[in-house]
Amino acid sequence: MFMLGFSGILEPVGKLLVVFFKSYTEAELIKLNATAFINREGLAEYVIGLDTVESDFSGHDFLLSQSGIKSVRDTAFSNWYVIGVEAGIPEYINSLKKLPQTEFVLQNRGLWLCH
Repeated sequence: MFMLGFSGILEPVGKLLVVFFKSYTEAELIKLNATAFINREGLAEYVIGLDTVESDFSGHDFLLSQSGIKSVRDTAFSNWYVIGVEAGIPEYINSLKKLPQTEFVLQNRGLWLCH
């Protein structure tokens, strides 16, 4: 092993492995971004958090009144909802992000966290 390392053969092999790993992970990321948050009805799902000041504010009704939102369902967290919008139309999400009641909008899919 020492002779292989000393002769310089490990550097090109290592570079080849790094390029392969990078290409493979980029391809997997593209597949994940393309399909991971589309539900059975063909709607893109997002998790949205709302900042509600008024006590009589109905986030469910508020979201259904916004353009482009086809479905709304509650989550276990207070003032967090899962919304369904037509896939491939970012204008709906961009307009939701600009509303003063919106705290965040995230794609509804699992996240892989590494340490």
